[in-house]
Amino acid sequence: MSCDCDNNERNFSDMPDNINQEEMNQQSPIVPLRLEYVWLDGSDSKNMRSKVKYSMVDKREIKSIDDMMNKIPEWSFDGSSTKQSKTKKSDCLLKPVKIFPNFIERAGTPSFFVLCEVLDSDGNPHETNTRAKLNELMNKDDSGFIFAVEQEYVILDNFTKKPIGWTSYEEDTPEPQGEYYCGVGSNRVQGREIAEIHAQTCNMSGINVEGTNAEVLLSQWEYQTSPKSAVEAADDLWLSRYILQRLSEKSNTYISFDPKPIEGDWNGSGAHINFSTEHMRSNSDMDYMRQLCSSMEEYHTDAISVYGSDNEKRLTGVHETSSIDTFSWGEMDREASIRIPIHTINNSGLGYLEDRRPSANVDPYQAFAHLMTCVNKIDKEMLVTS
Repeated sequence: MSCDCDNNERNFSDMPDNINQEEMNQQSPIVPLRLEYVWLDGSDSKNMRSKVKYSMVDKREIKSIDDMMNKIPEWSFDGSSTKQSKTKKSDCLLKPVKIFPNFIERAGTPSFFVLCEVLDSDGNPHETNTRAKLNELMNKDDSGFIFAVEQEYVILDNFTKKPIGWTSYEEDTPEPQGEYYCGVGSNRVQGREIAEIHAQTCNMSGINVEGTNAEVLLSQWEYQTSPKSAVEAADDLWLSRYILQRLSEKSNTYISFDPKPIEGDWNGSGAHINFSTEHMRSNSDMDYMRQLCSSMEEYHTDAISVYGSDNEKRLTGVHETSSIDTFSWGEMDREASIRIPIHTINNSGLGYLEDRRPSANVDPYQAFAHLMTCVNKIDKEMLVTS
């Protein structure tokens, strides 16, 4: 490779000393963008990966989000480093599917998160691409499924590996849980700033977070996502997790989605799924809801297989959980596998159900696909139409 160094030096020396970058940007229609490509790796409990591309675009050609999506190119990565290929044929492709404004990077170049599906080197959906599988299922379904998630997580100190605030207590262990849930005050709550900034950042980016609260374990938090169709809801959950992890980098903390981050008499972390169909929202009654809950027992083993790794550590039948080995359902029962919430009861069976089995590290693409398949089979047996 050769380099015309004399020519490069001449070009730089010819540039004026008083360049105003803002004026240059105003004069030129060509502007830079910072594109943060985000995807899921091939681990059993999927991790999020990312890398950044700086791209020049003509702002005159960008009139809408669709225009911008058309300008974002596919990219490749080393799949052998993400458990998605072998070293001798390591290239995998990133297919952009959705973009979100990135409000973490506030200064300088406009920045966006680019959610991607993983393709193999032939351009087909990778075997680990659970989003493509859910999308295919959605295209065949007309039941009007809507999903929302109550995502729990724990904020850990990067150096001590313990939940933040715990090392201030004797033997690094705070008082037993009981007053931390929705608590107030530094003796009851740790990490509120991260939880609040996360919710605000998500909402500014178009990922709707409807609420947050401190949870039963000190330094454990929950946020609730807005009800949306299956792929949209799953996309939002994955990007909201990514934003949370990115924000934690700024405080030398990290986020644990482990279903049982602290052994002993402490609550684990789940990702409770609230779901409904068009029939459940408009034509249901309590008899239907009870029959649906009861019929879901047949699919319990299938559910557990896609509801997150190490979930047996959390689903013990105590600490507000059902047993992983036994299916149960109940009205307003937080120790049941499936709970009929008070909203649905007060509306005479019109509404939604809560699946309390998924762990905090669940892949929502897989979980939503399971629920859609399961409920549709039950409805077919019950001769229910939307």
